[in-house]
Amino acid sequence: MSASFRDDFDKPALGANWVVTSHGRLGATDWKAENVFLKDGNLVLRHRLKPSMNGAELKWKEPVLYGTLSARIKSGTARGVLSTLFFYGWFEGRVHEIDVIELFPDQADAPNLTSYMEWAESDEHKPGPHYFHAQP
Repeated sequence: MSASFRDDFDKPALGANWVVTSHGRLGATDWKAENVFLKDGNLVLRHRLKPSMNGAELKWKEPVLYGTLSARIKSGTARGVLSTLFFYGWFEGRVHEIDVIELFPDQADAPNLTSYMEWAESDEHKPGPHYFHAQP
């Protein structure tokens, strides 16, 4: 397991420890591998609205259990696009997620921070020991 990692995205291609989600869906958006690429030393996760909505997801291959996270993120500008940086995993068959930052174009000055522990869709996102949400 990795204790830490760093990637400045200054090489021509992603390193072997990155995994690009080649299929999947979140809301009305399908993920496509061709929407993840490097350009001018930046990692780009593109979101397309036409002809059908498709976006991108990228993950680090090895678990990271602790450390410091630093990233510069530029949000998408199209209405309804959600730009995020998050930790995600399964423990004992249940989903655990920490949304480090969620950026909505219409709320650029109000990022979201959310954590879900033992989360399931049926919990209706009720505040409590398994769900936390803040919008500073």
